[in-house]
Order: sequence, then structure tokens, then C-alpha cells
Amino acid sequence: MVAKTEKSQAMIEKILSTATQLFIHNGYEKTSIQNIAQTASISKGAIYHHFQSKDEILFAVLKQRYQLMEGIARLA
Repeated sequence: MVAKTEKSQAMIEKILSTATQLFIHNGYEKTSIQNIAQTASISKGAIYHHFQSKDEILFAVLKQRYQLMEGIARLA
């Protein structure tokens, strides 16, 4: 059985992955919480369970990308 925290983390990753792609393709302003929910095939409530706003999602996406770049820089 998958632990509740693992399911929660998987949902967060799904939201961030979907949001990242939509922000890149449509831009931040033209991407809505509804767009993210529909594209990820989840409810808006599932998103709001983990994030309070689209701004918070953007911050999490940027933090994730920064950490990725920081890791790549360490390898160089």
C-alpha cells in the first residue's frame, strides 16, 4: 500500500508538472487553475488542497526549477 504522504507528493508533482507545461505553452496569465485541473485530470479542489493560489503554484514551479539547475551546476 502506498503511504498517504507518497500519494500527496505524487499529486503535488502532477500539479507542478502540468502547471509547468501550461505556463510554458500558454503563459502564466493565460493559465488558470481550471486549465491545470482539466489537463491533469484532477479536481480544482485537489489543487487547492495543496496550493492556496496560482501564485503559490508558480513559486513552487520556480523553486523546483531552481533546485534542478542548482543540481546540474554542481555536476559541472
